[in-house]
Amino acid sequence: MTQVRDAFQEFLYAKRDLRVKTIEEKQQKLGAFCAWCEQHTITLEDIKASTIRHFLETLDGKADLTKVGYARVIKGFLRWCSREEEFEEAVKEKTANRIEIPSFQMPDIAIYSADDIKKLFAACEKEETPFLKVRNRAILSVLLDTGIRASECCYDNDRPQEHTGLRMQHVNLETFDSHITVIGKGRGTGKSREIGLGDTARKAIKLYLKQRSQRVLHESPYVFLGIREEAPLTLRGLEMMIGRLGERAGIHAYCHKFRHTFTVNYLLQAGKDADGAALYK
Repeated sequence: MTQVRDAFQEFLYAKRDLRVKTIEEKQQKLGAFCAWCEQHTITLEDIKASTIRHFLETLDGKADLTKVGYARVIKGFLRWCSREEEFEEAVKEKTANRIEIPSFQMPDIAIYSADDIKKLFAACEKEETPFLKVRNRAILSVLLDTGIRASECCYDNDRPQEHTGLRMQHVNLETFDSHITVIGKGRGTGKSREIGLGDTARKAIKLYLKQRSQRVLHESPYVFLGIREEAPLTLRGLEMMIGRLGERAGIHAYCHKFRHTFTVNYLLQAGKDADGAALYK
């Protein structure tokens, strides 16, 4: 009989090239599942769709989206087992296919459609300078890919006492671990969090920073600079930029709508068996 944890360790090794935050999520969720299986003396051969339902029932009190996350990770793990020579006898693919992803309530909020996003990116091409074109594309990519607040992206000069705006030191563009670190709201109480970047956003930021390094004569701790390429782009400047792009695109565009779009997209992807392509690719 095969211990679930043994397969889990092989799975993590096989997925070692994924982003660090993705690996950490799988370790946490599958680790909890392995511990539960050990507690109930369940081996890999014992696992059925009903086994996963029973495990998810132990997560009472957790948000629906959290349960969806556990189900997705476990289903992906078992599907991998069914395709690996070492574990294919223990787990049949039909077993993984029978695992149901819990349902969740989709929020009723305004979001950008795929067509809206294409139009916004196209509107960036009408900016006056190459610098603004690449900067605005990078900003759109970051907002869509991470769901960060507008004040976590750009400097809020109405709250100078707080940590606002994305800083250069908090951007990591390594291929297999690209991420940004942002500080949440709160005067002295905001918590930092690390957010992974997709390949599209990573490349957009790299292109922008390359353009910036060729044009900006002084160093700034802020990633996104204003139209004069000296001071940081402010929250008000970001709102005006998004509004301008929206007018060109013929859609109602505002900053927080990107956060809504990210949330709904995440929920939609969470209901699938595998990660879909980013909405703006």
